[in-house]
Amino acid sequence: METIDRYLTEAEARAEHAYRQAYYAEYTRVYEQRLSSDRQHVLHWAALAHNAARAARERVLRAEVVQ
Repeated sequence: METIDRYLTEAEARAEHAYRQAYYAEYTRVYEQRLSSDRQHVLHWAALAHNAARAARERVLRAEVVQ
């Protein structure tokens, strides 16, 4: 994990890790090399990835509350 994890609780660190994994997975899924110079496509891909990542983070945090 990265330096920021030293400042997070274990649950927050797991949630941040889930966010980053989901963001990378979603961005990789929607990315198209031929459109990578088009700002609108890049912004759209980033928004999709952020939404997927936020959902992953929330799932981890909700699971912590349930336990």
